[in-house]
Amino acid sequence: MDHADVIDNTHAAVKWIQNFPRKPTMDRSRWLALLAWLQSHHGMNTNDILVEPRATAGGYGLFALRTCPPSSPLFAVPQSAMMNIKTLSPHYPSGLTAVQLISLHLMLNRPEQDQDSLDPLFGPYISILPRNFDFHPLMQLVKKANHSQELLDQLTPSSAQALEKLAARFSADFDAICRYLRNHPKIIQSSSRLEPRLGEIDSLRLEYVWSWLNVNTRCIFLQLKKARSDPDNLTLCPILDFANHTCQRPQIDVEPNKEKHENGAVFSVLSPRNMSVSADEEIFLTYGAHCNRNLFVEYGFVLHPLSESWDNCVVEVEVDDIVEELFRQKGSVGTWMMEILRTENYWRWVRISDDGHTLTSIARDWTIHSNSESIYPSFRLVTCLRLYNLLPCGSVPANGEESLQSWRRTVIGTQHEISTENEFAWKETLRKICCSIIHRAETWMKHSEQVGSDVMTLWKEELYVARYILKRIRNGEELL
Repeated sequence: MDHADVIDNTHAAVKWIQNFPRKPTMDRSRWLALLAWLQSHHGMNTNDILVEPRATAGGYGLFALRTCPPSSPLFAVPQSAMMNIKTLSPHYPSGLTAVQLISLHLMLNRPEQDQDSLDPLFGPYISILPRNFDFHPLMQLVKKANHSQELLDQLTPSSAQALEKLAARFSADFDAICRYLRNHPKIIQSSSRLEPRLGEIDSLRLEYVWSWLNVNTRCIFLQLKKARSDPDNLTLCPILDFANHTCQRPQIDVEPNKEKHENGAVFSVLSPRNMSVSADEEIFLTYGAHCNRNLFVEYGFVLHPLSESWDNCVVEVEVDDIVEELFRQKGSVGTWMMEILRTENYWRWVRISDDGHTLTSIARDWTIHSNSESIYPSFRLVTCLRLYNLLPCGSVPANGEESLQSWRRTVIGTQHEISTENEFAWKETLRKICCSIIHRAETWMKHSEQVGSDVMTLWKEELYVARYILKRIRNGEELL
């Protein structure tokens, strides 16, 4: 995707991400109602809770009520009070994943306007969830389906691709929900809503994206299935989901299943293990070592360098689109190389497993990134560029397989480099990739001065990393 030809009249289209209200509708009475529900329905000792939600610039955060030494118990939630496949399955026919089931339950019991949820199971908890996700890019794609490409064109290529993949996940779950409701029409009648508005497909989609985003942005890992890698090992957890994300401050600890309770195992939350927390101080958790692209697409926010310096952020530029085009331009030998990379599991996506057999996650391959003041290309990108520069354009030579042996030895680590010439060549290719990133970012920002700060940060992040890598190449610094 070439962003050099972005036109000036797209300024209006990017207001979808600029200054949307992120503060959920919740008042003190709903917090007190949640505590009463946790105590009366789930036997939770709410007198020992050492935190409470308070309004912040971006919504709500979790704040300490008093000074807490390291590893102090902050609260402990019985699993019966959590919303997951275990607590919801008894109330629904089987056939849905955890994400689909939790999302369906939220949709069927969504609060009407500024009212409380009437759900007899989790009403007080659902009532404190965000009432809208207008700020989230997926919500904007769903609302403006006819102008989706116009919205996607405002993002960096990798962010746009990641958002399209998120939208595909949502669409697959929505299609599953539609089939489920056709097979179980009485489920709609179980809705606690006075005006369900779940008849028309477009209305149903808008209702479901609200519930799906609550699940996607707020669920945490909780092992409910035998296999740790099972995708249904997730839950919505009251109180904890007020905690905001940080990538550098000390974070709270969670200890699932450490204690037993009459309503099931307890999910205990502790203050940071390496420091005390002062009274009225906000406490954080981490959503994982996510770069801004993932934070933006999955959660709808980014970490701005004004509040979190680039040096302390996980900064990453994905260069899949540029590298893939390089191979395509190389003709038949490039096609042959792409197949080699697929066979060796070095093409675009990489499968990661903790036991060698079970797929636990899928990660991006070809990146240049920064973490803790170190900026470098990923090993997988270097491996790919070494192969790319192994042979010239044209047909695959008769000794092609033989020429791969030196490349394979660098992959397994028995050989440091293919040759001095190959090292120079792949670094020169990386230099051109950085120049391409810099050009498209500078061109895009020149034509899009009025975009929202989140989108601008995504472009500035790419510019920052590409310039830094380019500087290291020009200075002859080591890149690995």
